[in-house]
Amino acid sequence: MAKAKSKPSKKKGSFLQSHAFKAFMAKLYGWGASVVILGALFKIQHWKGAGIMLTLGLSTEALIFFLSAFDIQKEYDWTKVYPELAVTDEHEEGESTAKKSISGEIEKMLEEAKIETTLVRRLGEGMNKLANTVDGLKEVGNAAVLTSEYAGKLQVASASLDKINESYGKAAEAMTLLSEASASSKEYFDQIKLATSNLTALNSVYELELNEQSKHKEIMSQYQDKLGEVLSNLSDVGSISVQIKDGFSKLNENLTGLNNIYGNMLSAMTYRG
Repeated sequence: MAKAKSKPSKKKGSFLQSHAFKAFMAKLYGWGASVVILGALFKIQHWKGAGIMLTLGLSTEALIFFLSAFDIQKEYDWTKVYPELAVTDEHEEGESTAKKSISGEIEKMLEEAKIETTLVRRLGEGMNKLANTVDGLKEVGNAAVLTSEYAGKLQVASASLDKINESYGKAAEAMTLLSEASASSKEYFDQIKLATSNLTALNSVYELELNEQSKHKEIMSQYQDKLGEVLSNLSDVGSISVQIKDGFSKLNENLTGLNNIYGNMLSAMTYRG
């Protein structure tokens, strides 16, 4: 009965691990992703049928996730490539037993040579003291080296101080020249300020002159207008004078004719008398 039950599981496991199933799953991932992307595109662009496409895409994605649970990845036996990974409990117990046997053999050799643990301890302390002494000698050597380096650095510092003093001297000279230049600049700025004030005054005078010229021009324009009116009036007076002259001429002629008439009347009256 046990063998009959194990056969279906073996076939199922072999199908899930078969090349055909894995090839189908690889293609299904691509097909499902394209359907999901199309559903999202329809929804983003608000095209007709966007709800149906989005539902179809999400359903396809859910189906892919469901089937991916049966996509069992093949596990490789890395102990064949790295034998040190194949460490079992028996191997660990063997290593601990070997270590204990080695320490026991060392203790046995020390007992046979009549070497006590205190002697070994003293030997260790002596070795430590020797190591400390060697370290002290190294420190003394390092101190000597540091002393020579310190002397060299003092010489370099002395040379640097000389250069710094020289630089300070040049800086002092530069500051003196700068102060002199500042004084000259102050005089120059005072002259510029005075020239600016003079230009301002000259500009004011020029503005007054322009105003006077504009007023004079306006007065001359008014004078020309008045003169034109006077000339127009004079021309009118001239025409009136001509008319008066003509009237006086006619009046004179009429008086002359009247005098002639009166003269003739007087002559006639005198002749009758």
